[in-house]
Amino acid sequence: MLARRLTIVSLITVLFGMIFAMIVAEAGRDRRWKTDRVIPCVFDNGMNCGGK
Repeated sequence: MLARRLTIVSLITVLFGMIFAMIVAEAGRDRRWKTDRVIPCVFDNGMNCGGK
């Protein structure tokens, strides 16, 4: 009975750990889009061409 409970608790812990790791990995990703689209120039102060 104790082994069954330990197995269930271990599986729940592993599942939680995997979900938490996915959340942390997603938060660390670069959110900027990397496309080959042409970005038009904006002629306002402080704006650069190319979206940089």
